[in-house]
Amino acid sequence: MYDLRMTIDGDVLRAEVAGQRSSNPAEMAAASQSFWHDVIWECRNLGLTRALVVARLSGWVSTAAVLSTHEYLQKIVPPSIRRVAYVDLNPDTVPYNRFAQELSRSGSFEVGIFATEEAARSWLEMG
Repeated sequence: MYDLRMTIDGDVLRAEVAGQRSSNPAEMAAASQSFWHDVIWECRNLGLTRALVVARLSGWVSTAAVLSTHEYLQKIVPPSIRRVAYVDLNPDTVPYNRFAQELSRSGSFEVGIFATEEAARSWLEMG
């Protein structure tokens, strides 16, 4: 289970998620989809087109969970959401999230993966 906190920062939803990832890929995917559902719902509810997610998550990431979450996001993200910036503070999981970024290029919204919140904010402001 993750701890998710959301705030509005100008016209961007800022979400911070923290916790320990499950070692079970199915549980990992379900937990990830749950927090993404909350982030996307809040953007829709507030009429926001951009989100900044800061991840303070420990543990590994499975490729299966990345694929499952990508497929889920393609189904739930409305056309009104243009950009999602994801700050991955766990250097061990950056390659998996870069893979997710590449997958998103075929979708209807842009995802950027960043090591710092400042870089993520700059990218969001450009689009």
